[in-house]
Amino acid sequence: MKPKPTKHIWSLIILCVLTLSALAQDEINTEFINRINYVFSPVEKNRVPNGLLLDYAMEFADVKSYNGVLTDSNKVNAGLLRDIYTTIAMSAIHSNAGGLYSPDSVDSIWQLQRQPDIITLSGLYYNYSRLRDDAVNAGLITVSNDQLYDRYVNGVWQNPYQTETVFAMSPPLHAYSGKSFQVILPSNLWLTNNAPSISSIAVDFNDGAGYRTITIGQAINISYADTGRKTWTFRLTHTNNTNLYSHTEMQIELEPNKYSLFFLDAVPEYLLC
Repeated sequence: MKPKPTKHIWSLIILCVLTLSALAQDEINTEFINRINYVFSPVEKNRVPNGLLLDYAMEFADVKSYNGVLTDSNKVNAGLLRDIYTTIAMSAIHSNAGGLYSPDSVDSIWQLQRQPDIITLSGLYYNYSRLRDDAVNAGLITVSNDQLYDRYVNGVWQNPYQTETVFAMSPPLHAYSGKSFQVILPSNLWLTNNAPSISSIAVDFNDGAGYRTITIGQAINISYADTGRKTWTFRLTHTNNTNLYSHTEMQIELEPNKYSLFFLDAVPEYLLC
């Protein structure tokens, strides 16, 4: 009979995982992988909903912060989008997670999709799982010898998981020179494991036009009356009419030739000789 789990043992495991994660800041650390595989090796991985378990991943970003509710601290940029996706990709604990690109492949696809006068978006929406905060204390999972075990009561499996969502979108840059351009979301840069639940994706470009529906693969024409910082707000609508949101910032600047003309107009003629 396995020993009864205690909050102290669970805390030690979490502390160990967090410590190893900190060692790896920018690269996937072999020590972390070996340790996390040891901790989760007894778990019945096919029972993890969606095959994605956040506790199994090295967290390059605080994925839980990008749950579709806007805050001052959860604006997304291209680097952060990569970190969120990397964390999701690393959380794949079972083959039922489906096919996931490597983060480097996503970067390559994004680079190849860039075109003059077009801003190419990328975005993700995933359902993933994590261990419930009370999984140990509620007797839903067992900890023994720094390993996790599924728990059964009278032959009935106890579900220690809860399902979460992450939604994030971003352009590849944070500033653009010019007040008129196009925006597009290619199909191979929209990354999701739950497309059937999505009714539509829309975006408010902070240009006075309100939300406009994004049709994947089709460009949207954008025109600003002025320059400055613009907040782009993305809205994902489910088939049950509930919404998730993501936002990013874009600095709209004068075109380079307009800077040049402004500069020339401001310089005395004798200095231009």
